[in-house]
Amino acid sequence: MITARNMARAGVVASSLSLRRTGVVLAGFCCATLAPDAFADGLNFGQIMNSLRGGGANLHVQPLVNAAKGQYEKYEAKAQCDDVKTWLTSGPLPAGGGGMSAAQSPQSDPAVTALIQDARFAPVFGKTYDQIDPKMLTEYTSKILPHCFSTTGPLASIPPDQKAAATRAMTSFRYNSNLRLLAQSRAATGGLTELATEAESLKADETGHARLIEIEASAQKILPQAPRAERDEFAKRMTVVEQRVAIPVEDAQTAQAIDNARGYPGMVELAKLYRMQNRPAFSTALTTSRNAEMAKIGVALNQLGTAQEAVERQSIDALGTGLAGLQQGRTWSADFRRRYDGMERVPSVQETYQYFLSRRAQALESSRGEIEQQIRHARSGEEIAQIKSRYLMDSDANAPAGVAIATAMVAQQEDLRKRSALGDAYEASSGNDSARPVAVADAQPRATSKSSERASHSGGEPTAAEMYDAVNNRAQAIAQGISSQNERCQQADRSRLTSGDAMLCLTTMFMGSKSVRGNEPMRIDSFQKLGCAPASGKPGYVCDYSMNISGGPADAMRGMFTTLGSGGGETSEARFLNAGGHWIMQVDDKKE
Repeated sequence: MITARNMARAGVVASSLSLRRTGVVLAGFCCATLAPDAFADGLNFGQIMNSLRGGGANLHVQPLVNAAKGQYEKYEAKAQCDDVKTWLTSGPLPAGGGGMSAAQSPQSDPAVTALIQDARFAPVFGKTYDQIDPKMLTEYTSKILPHCFSTTGPLASIPPDQKAAATRAMTSFRYNSNLRLLAQSRAATGGLTELATEAESLKADETGHARLIEIEASAQKILPQAPRAERDEFAKRMTVVEQRVAIPVEDAQTAQAIDNARGYPGMVELAKLYRMQNRPAFSTALTTSRNAEMAKIGVALNQLGTAQEAVERQSIDALGTGLAGLQQGRTWSADFRRRYDGMERVPSVQETYQYFLSRRAQALESSRGEIEQQIRHARSGEEIAQIKSRYLMDSDANAPAGVAIATAMVAQQEDLRKRSALGDAYEASSGNDSARPVAVADAQPRATSKSSERASHSGGEPTAAEMYDAVNNRAQAIAQGISSQNERCQQADRSRLTSGDAMLCLTTMFMGSKSVRGNEPMRIDSFQKLGCAPASGKPGYVCDYSMNISGGPADAMRGMFTTLGSGGGETSEARFLNAGGHWIMQVDDKKE
């Protein structure tokens, strides 16, 4: 219905409508020619036309009616968008406006909650959210909001997250969910009022202070659902209560705790009080007071820790050295961290632990040879893991001996993988004459001698183990390149990627898995040297081999490893060059 009120807003006033045609002017037609019910519920253009014709005014009024209606509709569309803008900008919205997570979880949508609160919604739409007809929501989501938010609409510049929040608020299928959010908001408003009233009745004593802590904890659970005005009012009232109740009680608690603190038990009580003081407050004055009290507690903790340090050092010295000392050190460290939980920043506690680490570094150095010998004798990754869990701690990576031991573990892990991949060829490459000869493939590979499998330091062709190392180094380099590319894809601005990088990113996205993301290392499962011959016209040897690669990006992006022969053990060919002590792999240009 186009009402007279809205017509007036649009600048179309019934009493001033005029039509000039064949010298006839129509003015002030409202009372003379219109039926009485034309204005009963509003100005109805159909009734206007019928009344004019029925009254004998043989005039062509359709152009006038169409012009007035078009003018009104344009104005009404603008007015609706203005209302939406007022609704969105009349107060703050939670950061992000809700975002995708809120869109997926109607049970918790702070942005929508803010938009449908009575104080924000009713002044714009004339009713509270729960009073509106859900049919109005359909009109907004299907017509009004798309027009207002379109790229050419009057609200095109509204941030996307606010547009999304408005759409969620006005979506009919979310109406019931949004009503629950509104109910929670209203309940939160009432709950905050009750909590503030109770807090204002508390006395400035231990009992009142304990209840104040409980009230603030309860308030934190419902504050996000309350309207901004109610949250501000609650904070204002609680500020007064905190200054009256919390500050004097907490000052007295700190003074008494420091005065009574003795030894390690006293440190535990002070640390507990420190954690209690280290929490947010509504009052700036209370925050300032708590910071001052925590500083006093910190000084007292350090003094007690200094006295306790001598006792702890005795227990550290009693750990001893050697492998037994390393094992006992692991236990002592875990116990120390448990006992001094929450006191890690106390200088005397830090100094005590640093003393432990310095003594442990000495124990690592003296035991390094024994640990590395156990590592060399390990025949599985599980055995290496057991050695690590038996003797080492994460902090050992900062000690030189710890770094050396960790390096030995990595090397042994790789050697075990190498043994598994090469099989009998591993022993043959080491010069073990009792090893069985390397099997040959049906494809009649290049000839190779058994003696050449033992070692290549005399200048001969590479052994199977040396070929394995060269191929593995190249495969790991490719895997690292893929991993780095994937990391760049995740961190880069997609709009600024080159076409080549964009294609790689797209490939990674579609073929991605845990392995592509680097959570599983790439490995050579099997490797077989088939034969070698001197390269024609080039340095080095051209060798045939077969292999299988799995793990890491090899599983998801196997095509990038075709030059290495990773597709199921088929025969591959490459040239191997002696680079002064180690071999490198060179794939011919035509095969790259």
